[in-house]
Amino acid sequence: MVRLHPHPGRHLFPAAIVLLSASILVSGVLIALSFYYAGEGAGQVGGSTITITATGSASMPGGGAELYLYVNGTGNTTQSAVANLSRTLSTVNSSLSGYLNGNLSLITTQYFNVGKVTLCVPYPYVALPAWCSGNYNKTSYQAYESVSVDIPNAKNATGVLVALSGIPNVYVSSIQAKLTDQQTAALRGEALASAMSNATVQATALAPSGKVSPLNITVNNYYVYPLPYSFGGTPVAAQAAASSQAVNSLFYSGTSSITESITVVFGTG
Repeated sequence: MVRLHPHPGRHLFPAAIVLLSASILVSGVLIALSFYYAGEGAGQVGGSTITITATGSASMPGGGAELYLYVNGTGNTTQSAVANLSRTLSTVNSSLSGYLNGNLSLITTQYFNVGKVTLCVPYPYVALPAWCSGNYNKTSYQAYESVSVDIPNAKNATGVLVALSGIPNVYVSSIQAKLTDQQTAALRGEALASAMSNATVQATALAPSGKVSPLNITVNNYYVYPLPYSFGGTPVAAQAAASSQAVNSLFYSGTSSITESITVVFGTG
């Protein structure tokens, strides 16, 4: 509340208090302006604020890698199919342990399924391969497991593919660079600092006095944009592709960018 104290012998009328507000877009930065104007004789009525939503980004090549693969196991019964799958997965674990610093929790099951498979089903006018002779409508069981592998050091990705290349019934879905937890934390800090700098520059340019001070800062969200090169197929084929210098430069060193969005309320005056 504003209290008026008239000067003796002078009749004073409260001046009008005017609120001006607007929203504008400048260089991709959303700016909301709220100016309070106090006329002569009205006393001190608050001040003015400028609200700006701005973004900032930072990027670097991923220091880690993410591998997705799947493993099959077959047998004449459900139990034998699962047992064969388990033996293959055990070989995968022991082959990759050295590249994961012994931390097998970095190998995670994404999906598992086991079911009946019927091979060499004859269809009219369809020629079956020669190996189907004597195996018409042969039924077996297949166990299937999809696995992700979090590789701490991207430089070990080729070694991981080589280690997998000698294991039967293992197939690579994709492999790509990824930011480590430490990289993500560092890039978020850089992106936030950039966003705050962008917001401050815009607010300073718009402030009547050319001076601003942050009153409130809200972090809206952040995005990670990986740009990896992925490859699907057998580990042997993937390892062969990785050995090519032209492909290897893209195979693991894709750059990831983090963008932070913030909203800042600045006080002026």
